[in-house]
Amino acid sequence: MARISVATGSEELLKLKLKFRSARLKKEKGAIAREAFDCMKRVFVDKSSQDEKSIAVLLNCAVFFGASTKGFLVRDCIEWSLANLGALSAQNLAKFAHAVATLNVRQCHDMLLKISEAVPASGLDAFA
Repeated sequence: MARISVATGSEELLKLKLKFRSARLKKEKGAIAREAFDCMKRVFVDKSSQDEKSIAVLLNCAVFFGASTKGFLVRDCIEWSLANLGALSAQNLAKFAHAVATLNVRQCHDMLLKISEAVPASGLDAFA
């Protein structure tokens, strides 16, 4: 099983997600979901040089396909996002918060508090 980069994996998973949504038969959806899980197992998250958009897409697809938090992909993406919390854009910060809450990550409450602290006060004015 060859490892693939985060950028390649996010593109592949996004294509599978769109293919899954357009599929009509349950058998076809099951085959696409298995392919997506195989793809998630092959993605290697390098902690040093990743772009936040690909990480957010990976987490979004993990939520969509119901991935386990015990998997390396989800765990590595969450660790990467926590390490780079201050540098995440507001959109990707929201995607990260949604993934953490939906996947029932351990210490979810603590992570959501860290995320809320990372949001700049000026960014919240737009929602008032």
